[in-house]
Amino acid sequence: MRAPDTGGTDFHRGTEFLRVPFCLLQRGLLESVHQLRHELFHFVCNSGKNEMPATLSFCFLLFALIFTPAPVKGHYQVTSSGQPVVAAPGDDVILQCLVEPQLDMVDMTVEWSRPDAKRWPKGMEYVHLYRDNREVEDMKSSSYHNRTVLFAGGLRHGNISLIVTNVTTADEGEYKCFIPKLQGNTKSSIVRLVVAQNSSKTITSETQLDPEAKGQNVLNGETKPSS
Repeated sequence: MRAPDTGGTDFHRGTEFLRVPFCLLQRGLLESVHQLRHELFHFVCNSGKNEMPATLSFCFLLFALIFTPAPVKGHYQVTSSGQPVVAAPGDDVILQCLVEPQLDMVDMTVEWSRPDAKRWPKGMEYVHLYRDNREVEDMKSSSYHNRTVLFAGGLRHGNISLIVTNVTTADEGEYKCFIPKLQGNTKSSIVRLVVAQNSSKTITSETQLDPEAKGQNVLNGETKPSS
């Protein structure tokens, strides 16, 4: 009579303690990789003869984990929806731009510019410039004075979207969101604004226009009324 196969039970019992580290690994946590390596090494060193098949399997897995590069901390990117923002003259719009994973942007520089605006005076080429915890007005194009604002509360969560009020056909074009000192390969993103009479608006962001944010500038992570 064939003896019952307990290998699967032994394997399950011997590897149950790895369930939590594997779950953490799937979530992309850097610390879990080192934790999993430690647990696997401990398991291999303390395995008995009856656990050798499982041990050999884990040896291969351990080898793969040791020589697989771990995720790099501090790797961020600037993203946008990729869809144009469509508006009619006089509308207020949100040009969505986010830093992912979330990163506190209050103490960093945020630049919004127009790559297609070639004739702007040198030193005044920004649609919106946030630097040293405040908006820098004297480096901003005069056509956008008192018409742009960042989400004050959003900066702490990586939301660097720009509100542009009372848009005109002259505002149509590409807008570049750029974070000069961001740790990552993708430091900028492009958002296209289309302004057309009787246009049908396209929803490009889940972020709604905050009525309290209109007509306010960002200062030290807070807001103040525009002059």
